[in-house]
Amino acid sequence: YTKEYDHKRCSLYAAEVVWAALGIVVDKARLAMAWLQDTSRVLSKLNMPVRWTTPMGLPVSQDYRVEQGTVVEAFFAGTRVQLTLVSDTDKRDGRKQALGIAPNFVHSMDGAHLMRTAVLGREAGIDALAVIHDSFGTHAADTETLHEVIREAFIQQYTPNVLENFRNEVVELLEKLGETDLIAELPPTPPMGNLDLEDIRRSDYLFA
Repeated sequence: YTKEYDHKRCSLYAAEVVWAALGIVVDKARLAMAWLQDTSRVLSKLNMPVRWTTPMGLPVSQDYRVEQGTVVEAFFAGTRVQLTLVSDTDKRDGRKQALGIAPNFVHSMDGAHLMRTAVLGREAGIDALAVIHDSFGTHAADTETLHEVIREAFIQQYTPNVLENFRNEVVELLEKLGETDLIAELPPTPPMGNLDLEDIRRSDYLFA
């Protein structure tokens, strides 16, 4: 380590390498991410937020706006200072909408899976549940039951094509708005892979 060591350049290089590797190792995830971004860009042409409904029925709205800064001068302790007040405009930020859609969509799916796990767990007699994002915990006596419940909730959630459901919601919205030309611009839903969701029941490492 030296003072000349350029952390920024190294981190940018590492980011490029990891990103390229993801395209090889989890290429379908990259494909789904690109599809979500392309769908978001279509809605951005109408200056609209991106909306979808999670498998548990929770409506989600992603609404990044273009920000506008106003410089305000003030005096504090005899010194003049400049402050910038940032406020949202009425225009959606298409770049942020595209960048945010994939992680926000995935996190909403994770949240829906958590909700379904809690519901099914309660039905299975689990009264204590601790969670940190996508890690689940309960009392030792209920661990095996939770193991099964997590997987059952996952299978139930993803048996329908959640991406197709999202696309259908977008199409329905565009139809209501009479924007049939934009429907033609929507990319087709990415093809399904060959994973048999039932195999997840035998997966030891699906969740922590």
